[in-house]
This record gives sequence, C-alpha cells and structure tokens, in this order.
Amino acid sequence: MSVHRRKDKWIAKIWSDGRWRWVGTFSTRKEARAAEQAASPARGISWNITVEQFCELWLRDYARPASSSQSSYRYAIARLRDDFGSRRLGSIERPEALSEDEVGRLADCALKVYDEHLGPTIRALILTAGFVGLRPAELAQLDWGDVDLNRALLHVRHAGGGKGERKSPKTEAGRRICVLPPPARDALADLERHEGLQAVFLTPRGRRFNKGSFHRYFVAVRAAFGRPDLTPYELRHACATLLLERGLSPEDVAAQLGHKDGGQLVRRLYGHPDEQRQRERIALAFAEIPAEPVADRLHGG
Repeated sequence: MSVHRRKDKWIAKIWSDGRWRWVGTFSTRKEARAAEQAASPARGISWNITVEQFCELWLRDYARPASSSQSSYRYAIARLRDDFGSRRLGSIERPEALSEDEVGRLADCALKVYDEHLGPTIRALILTAGFVGLRPAELAQLDWGDVDLNRALLHVRHAGGGKGERKSPKTEAGRRICVLPPPARDALADLERHEGLQAVFLTPRGRRFNKGSFHRYFVAVRAAFGRPDLTPYELRHACATLLLERGLSPEDVAAQLGHKDGGQLVRRLYGHPDEQRQRERIALAFAEIPAEPVADRLHGG
C-alpha cells in the first residue's frame, strides 16, 4: 500500500492480486490515506497459521513487487523459515532488541577483530546503523558531504541498488536529514579520510561498502560479541527501540528511520517500550509538578 505526494496533490494506490492498483488523487494526505485504507483488501492474519505460511502470505500480499526486492526478502527470511517454519505464528514471542550498551560493545568488538584501519570503519558502520537507524544500502552510499559533524546531522540522499548502483531512497521520506547521536558522531569524526574519495565507508581495497561486504565483515564481529545469529539489519531495529525507550513518539522514530506512514509501522513492530520505563517516565512527569494548589501558585499563597 502506498500514499505519496505529487506536486500539490496526494496519490493513493494499493498492492492487490499481484499488481499495483490506482485508488485516486486527493487534495490532502488524510483523504488519500482514508481512501487507501478503504480500498485495501481485508486481510486478517490468523495466529494459528505456521510461520512458513505467514512468510508466503507476507511475500505475496505485503512485500514490494520488484524482483530485486523479492530476492532480498527471501534471503532475509530464509533463517526464520529454517528455524521456525513449522511453528504456529502465535507461539513466537518478539525477541529483545539490542540495548544501547550492547550496540556499543558490539561495535567495540570490531577493534578486536580487525586492524587499526578497518576496525574503526566497521565500528563506525555499526554505531551509525545502531544509533541513526540507516538501512545497509543507505550506509553504503554515504559521502562525507552528507555528514555534518558540527550540527550532528546526517543527510540521506542515496541508497545502493541490487547491482551496486546508486539510486534514490525507496521513498521520499527516505531522502531525509537524520540526527547524529554522539556515539555515531564521534566514531565518524575519528575515521581517516582518503584524498580524492568521497565515500565515508571504504573496504580495505578502497571500494565503497555495499550490503554484501558489510555482512561479510560483520560475521567476525558478531562472533566475537557472542551473537553469531545477529544480522546487520537488527541494528536498525535496535535504533528504533532505543529511541522509543528514550521517550520519542512513533512519529519521531518514523521520521528518523525514513518511514512515510506517520509511525504506523513503528507502532506495530516496535511500539512496546519497556513498561517499567514507561511507569518511571510517568512518575517523573508528575514528580515535577509542585504539590501546592494551582491557585496558591498563581497568587503567591
């Protein structure tokens, strides 16, 4: 399903029966979104189906239709199908995302595994993925002109295609400006720059990283960390979770990640921050309210 802007209008379309279907053109995003939802086929998912069945359902009804995307999705879910294919969907519990501390310790393992040149590069890749939330394809296409260390901002202008070519991010929201938290900013500031080369992340051969090379170099790091099952994409999930745990709204997280759905996907996938921290934030909010009545404060009583 998709809603996007075209000049001063909003376009709505849905993916149904194996192809995109046009819904209409509307004056506001709200109208387009309502039309999109109304036109979308009712697709309830039973918790009694197997994970294998859910994977096929998701690939058919929800995944992007491009052949390169379909290939990437099938590769990404292969481990899930191997490990849980016969399990009932309702029996699978959501795993815990990496914490901020774990992302930092994972990144530091790169310094133990690789030399003084490659180690800081892989460490910066991990910290940028884990604290900024960039997709591997977006990380691969970062240039130094996209990095504003003084203002702690990072411009996402390109993503890597399936054959290594440079293309625009998959959505307009994907072309965005992200906040660069201190761990990622400091790691980028420490990287050596190579004269005549604009790419931020370079392999030992001086080539721009891509999704495949990131994964290859990530294997040794995750093994040293003690989590050989981790994938680079889990760093993006960790970013979403840590932002929610810090009290940001799903809308804020969606803007950082490059989602254009106003936070709907974030709510579905990540919208369950730790309940104890929720209670602590609520208690803290009320603890800051003075105990005396409002009237007394207004009149100095």
